[in-house]
Amino acid sequence: AIELGMMEVDPAKDLNNEYTARCLMVLVRELSMGDQWSKDRIIQQSEQLLKMGESWDESTFAAIDAIVAEKHEKAKASKCCLRHVSSMDVGESSIKIRFMECPYNHVFAINPPTCLCVRIFTQTHHTYPLIVSGQAEGLSNTASALLAEMINMMSAKVTARSRSRRITRTNSSVGMGKSPSSPTLDRMHRPPEPPNSI
Repeated sequence: AIELGMMEVDPAKDLNNEYTARCLMVLVRELSMGDQWSKDRIIQQSEQLLKMGESWDESTFAAIDAIVAEKHEKAKASKCCLRHVSSMDVGESSIKIRFMECPYNHVFAINPPTCLCVRIFTQTHHTYPLIVSGQAEGLSNTASALLAEMINMMSAKVTARSRSRRITRTNSSVGMGKSPSSPTLDRMHRPPEPPNSI
């Protein structure tokens, strides 16, 4: 999984949800959800396969494989598949990272392993949420995202037009954060596969 770019070089950062929590903190700031949230708080409230700061070795991974295999079997018995999902509710100011049993026809279940899927619920899109999905794993995606962010930061400093556009976007995000129809976001992550399933 590490060689394919689907997992952190230090597996603990995926297994204790540190990587996911860092990504969610970007959204916390963009959606103006307040100062009460931190990376550590998100991690502590999440469903972790490895506790924050806990040491690990090969035997640790064998135990984690057994836990995930059991969760897979339980999901399969319910005619579902297991997915790792993070959720944010701006109106309720809640953030969760958990395992979720999804029916086989659920949008989280039909995406391939290297893709992520985001559902956005608002007052307008409550029954049928906006859905964004696509390739999101690997070195090329990370590099392109970093390059895009650098260009965005540079253009904001160069022209007044770029600066005003950025402010508008920020004000829009602040407005969303305080609106009674605040959005809820679900983001799907792939859980580790059970032993001998590939």
